[in-house]
Amino acid sequence: MPGAEPPQAWRLGGIIGRDADYLAWLAYANGKWQPRRPAALLDAHWRLLKVEARSITVEALQGCGPLRKIILQGNRYDQDDLSADTARPQAALRHHGAAVADVR
Repeated sequence: MPGAEPPQAWRLGGIIGRDADYLAWLAYANGKWQPRRPAALLDAHWRLLKVEARSITVEALQGCGPLRKIILQGNRYDQDDLSADTARPQAALRHHGAAVADVR
């Protein structure tokens, strides 16, 4: 059941922007990276509700499960040590794990 488990088709890879204008970067299982703003459909099961400096909040499209808050791990000011690589945009994003928590 969507909403009962964290998403498997994508993961939060990074967040860029500034107050009131954040953009989430998601890494999909097919290896593609995609930027997403609030209200975007992330896959067949999840919609992005909110993007903050360190987290995103998503809702399940089916049923009335709890909202999920996915928190980006690491320091807010972490930067990678790679130069921009236009052939591989994902190389410019630092790999972070994400933790999932229910929003109540």
